[in-house]
Amino acid sequence: MSSVVMNSTRHNMLIIIWLACQACLAGLAGTGSAAPATPPPSTTVDSLAATPGSYTTSAWGAMPAPADSVTAAFANRSRSAWEWPLYVPYAAINYPLRWMREGVGKGFIWADRRDLFRYVSLVPTPRGIVPSIAWSQQEGLGLGLNFYVPAGFPNSLARIRGMYSTQKWQKYTAGAIFNKDGRWSAQVGAGYKYMPNLEVYGIGPNTTLDGLAYYKDERVWAGFIIRRRFFKNQFVGLTGTFSSIDARLPESGYYPTIPQKYGPVPGFGEASNGILARVAWVYNSSTDTGDPRSGTMAGVTAGGFAATNTNDVSFTAYRFELQRFFPLWFTGRSLALRGYLNFIDDT
Repeated sequence: MSSVVMNSTRHNMLIIIWLACQACLAGLAGTGSAAPATPPPSTTVDSLAATPGSYTTSAWGAMPAPADSVTAAFANRSRSAWEWPLYVPYAAINYPLRWMREGVGKGFIWADRRDLFRYVSLVPTPRGIVPSIAWSQQEGLGLGLNFYVPAGFPNSLARIRGMYSTQKWQKYTAGAIFNKDGRWSAQVGAGYKYMPNLEVYGIGPNTTLDGLAYYKDERVWAGFIIRRRFFKNQFVGLTGTFSSIDARLPESGYYPTIPQKYGPVPGFGEASNGILARVAWVYNSSTDTGDPRSGTMAGVTAGGFAATNTNDVSFTAYRFELQRFFPLWFTGRSLALRGYLNFIDDT
C-alpha cells in the first residue's frame, strides 16, 4: 500500500511540474505577443528585381516576411482615456463617409438584383460637348472636353476627346463607330498620351519604396476593327493596330531617374514601334449582356505582332475560350463555367 501511495505522489508531482513548465512557456509567449515586433529598416534597392528582405515597406504597404502571430498588428486594441477626445473628430468625419459608401454599395446590389441596370442602355447617346474631370496622385487634376458628332452614316457616331492635367499629363483621342449593331460594323480610332513624371518602384512583388524612380512615357496608337455578323449568334472580327511607346528621362525636377537609380536598363531611351493584327471568331447565345443568366459564349482568336523599327521583336498569340451559363433556382442567380487557353510563340 505504501508503494502505491508513493507512486501516486510521485505521479502527481510530475504532473504539477509539467503544468508549471507549460504555464511558464505560455507566459513567455504571451509576453512576446503583447506588442508587434518592430520591423528593421528597409534596405536600398539596387536593381529592378528587388531581393526579398525580412521585412520591407513596399509601394502597396508593409510586406512582412512569413512568420507567426507575434509580428501581426492587433486589429481591435484598447484605447487609453486621453485618446478618446482625439478620436471624436476623426469618427465624426469617418463614420458618415463609411455609412455613405456602404449605402451606395448596398444600393448597387439592390438595383442589380432587380435587374435595373438593363435600362441604362436605353439612355440616349450624348451629343455635343460634354466636360470630363479626372484625378490621380501622379496625374493631378485633369480637365477635358468630349465632342460627340454624327459620323455621316445611320447609327454612326464620332467622338473627339482632349484632356490636360495640372501635372502636364496630356490625352487626346479620336474615334468613330459606323453602322452600330448592323450586320457589318466598323470602328476606327487614334490617340496620343503624354506622361512626363511616371513613377516606378522596380519589377516584381518585392519592390520597396526605396526603389522609387521617375521616367517619361509617350504613346501613340491608331487602329481599326471590322466585324461581320453571321446568322444570329456568330460574328468574325478583324483588328489592326499600330502602336509606339517611348520611355525616356522625365522632365526636370523629378529625381532620381531610372538610369540614376538602376543604371543602364535595356530598352530605356528607345521607342518600341509595331503593328498588331488579329482575327477572331465569336459565338454568343447568352440571353443578357454584362452578367448572362443562360447561354454559351465561345471564341477563337489568332494574332501576331511585328516590330517596325530596329528592335527585332515579334510573336504570335492564340486564345481559346468557352463559357457556359446555367440559371439557378435563386432569382437572378446563375452558375458560370469558364475555360481559357492562351498560347504565345515568340520564336
